[in-house]
Amino acid sequence: MKAFRFRLEKVRQIRETQRRQSQAAFLRARRLLAEQLSRLAVLEDKKRQATLVYAGTTRGRTTTGHVVAARRYLTATERNVLRQEKNVAVAEDHVEDTRQDLAEKTKDKKVLDMLRDRRHAEYQVDAQREKQKQIDETARQKYLSARQARTRTSR
Repeated sequence: MKAFRFRLEKVRQIRETQRRQSQAAFLRARRLLAEQLSRLAVLEDKKRQATLVYAGTTRGRTTTGHVVAARRYLTATERNVLRQEKNVAVAEDHVEDTRQDLAEKTKDKKVLDMLRDRRHAEYQVDAQREKQKQIDETARQKYLSARQARTRTSR
């Protein structure tokens, strides 16, 4: 009997390649999200510091120039925080999209793996049947040979 050969093996290999690419994209998206979250944390820390500086300039003996500069810096920092929050939201959406794509690609590959396993099990059953047929045929031939030898000797 021929060796087992899954006819859709090339398709399965392509699906596996697609799954790996999707997994790599998902990992890149997660890494980008982590970077975006880190940047956001830095900006929020700068915003807290700017708020403290601004609060200090409004209470103490400072010039109007210092107060205006502190207020401008605080406003710019707040804008940067808002912009970075949008970047984080975009990165989170991208992570979710790539996660869904990875789940779909994994499911597609699993379907082909299950089909291959089923076909291989069917092949093994057929191979076992074929082997049993050969054993039965060999036993039948031996039996017939022995029977013919007994009939010749008894005559």
